Amino acid sequence: MKDRNLETGNCFAKSILFVDFSQKTLTMSSSAKEDCKKILRHASSIIKHFVQEIYGIDTKIKMLQNLAPKEDIPKEDIPTQQKEKTPEDMENAGSCVAQHITKDKEEIDANEILSNPFIKKATELFEPKKIEIHPKI
Repeated sequence: MKDRNLETGNCFAKSILFVDFSQKTLTMSSSAKEDCKKILRHASSIIKHFVQEIYGIDTKIKMLQNLAPKEDIPKEDIPTQQKEKTPEDMENAGSCVAQHITKDKEEIDANEILSNPFIKKATELFEPKKIEIHPKI
């Protein structure tokens, strides 16, 4: 978030604590003071975008108000049911949108793709010299 807006990223890092993720709901606790509260409220659409990119498009956000600063919350009070996703996990998982679209699909045969009416029409219109089918990595 800091690469989009340093001030927003700093406010988020010092004021927001991830509490729980269950049943497609991400629960976070906020200890933001008035100045950070305004900044975070203004950036709520960006925050929502990042949450949905990481946890899935159907994810809802539940905010809890916490008066204690982030550093004062003991680690043992934080639920550890859900493992926090690392950048490597997200990279290996691919796009949440692609996962949602392709999660129930099986691999398609190349001949099946070439016999698709849409592909046939595109082939007629563009007259390609060569058609290559690459598997999704």
